[in-house]
Amino acid sequence: THLDKAWHYAGGVHHPTPRPDRPHHGLSLVPPKSALWLGYDGRRLGPIPLISGYDTRYLVEQICRQPVKHSWQIMNWKIAKKELAISG
Repeated sequence: THLDKAWHYAGGVHHPTPRPDRPHHGLSLVPPKSALWLGYDGRRLGPIPLISGYDTRYLVEQICRQPVKHSWQIMNWKIAKKELAISG
């Protein structure tokens, strides 16, 4: 009802084996708060470096402004083991 106040999830992906009654079911990749987000072309989204644990709504706006609606998260293995999670 208040779309301007909605919390957007930038890390959603298609479910690899959705149930027949839920063909559009997806998974939420809970983004690591320390990962750096890059645009589809590998460049930093910005003008400021965007980190997912702080302003996801602005991050989604930046992704949607790109010609290709795709992004990357860059992190090292230590961060991935500690902070990356999947739900759904």
